[in-house]
Amino acid sequence: MRVVTWNVQTARPAAGGARDLERLATHVRGLDADVIALQELDRGMRRSGGVDQAQVVADALGGRLLWAPTVHRGGGAYGHAVVAVRAEVAAWRVVPLGGTRESRALLVAELDHDGVRWALGATHLSRRTRTATNQLARCLEALAAHPRPRVLVGDLNLPPRRVLPHSTAHGHHLVTGPPTHPAQRPRTRLDHVLVQGARVAAARVPAPDVSDHRPVVVDLVADRP
Repeated sequence: MRVVTWNVQTARPAAGGARDLERLATHVRGLDADVIALQELDRGMRRSGGVDQAQVVADALGGRLLWAPTVHRGGGAYGHAVVAVRAEVAAWRVVPLGGTRESRALLVAELDHDGVRWALGATHLSRRTRTATNQLARCLEALAAHPRPRVLVGDLNLPPRRVLPHSTAHGHHLVTGPPTHPAQRPRTRLDHVLVQGARVAAARVPAPDVSDHRPVVVDLVADRP
């Protein structure tokens, strides 16, 4: 199963300028994900022209949209999403994680893909290190209530050295690789994939010209029972 996580910065180009949702949709299609987790999307927000960015992207992929709002403003919302493209959604829920300036959330979905039931958790954690670390622990605890194989993805706002102790303690493999932020000259890896009950067949970090983050693309193969 190909899993992608990408903080898309409400479709703003990497070099700055006006939001370009059509360009974002083109890039997302090119990643050829079975399941994609997208952070920083607007739905009906004035700053994005009232467009439902999450639904536009889901429609471009021909997938089912799952939504976790974290900010409500002026009749619109901002948050993160999972789009199941080539996977059937068996169940899903949103787990509140709390936070300071912005309340964060974990979106957990059980997905059927190629005869395997996967548990996928997607999130976007706080920019405050201590808060994000506590939220990461809560994500892993919540995901543990679901069947293996388990995958946690998202913009964790933490470098690998802060993620690794928690992933190891919960029996997850942290996928390593090139930095993802800032997109034009990446210095650190904030966007992560943690895996339990599956092996990594391939992983890469493309460099599209949208967002201040680069996506992480991981091909996973479930362990045999």
